[in-house]
Amino acid sequence: MVRYEEVTARRFLTRTLIHNGAILPLSIVDFNGNSSQMVSSFEMETSETVFENHPVAIIAKNKTTLDVMKELNNYLIQLSEFNLKSITEYLQMKDLFINTIQQHQPYSKNEALAIRLIWI
Repeated sequence: MVRYEEVTARRFLTRTLIHNGAILPLSIVDFNGNSSQMVSSFEMETSETVFENHPVAIIAKNKTTLDVMKELNNYLIQLSEFNLKSITEYLQMKDLFINTIQQHQPYSKNEALAIRLIWI
């Protein structure tokens, strides 16, 4: 069974990131707007960077209605194993990604929601 929680940090390093349909290793996510891009490969950590050990998915905030998040929760708790590929495919099928042509465009915390995926 998997559950999700919102990541409240404005800048974090995650071991695994699901972003726009791709599964990325060691990535920095920056909602501060101090970077030219929201998601970048890990190069260096700063004192304001929080480490997220669990996989994190970036989804579009404007697509996360209460009903959509209930449906996502129901899907996650029914998983018999922690399969990032199937979770990514589900998010893509439900069109929950930001889906920009320029994937490296900066986003604000108002446009994107980061959720931590936890296997329990």
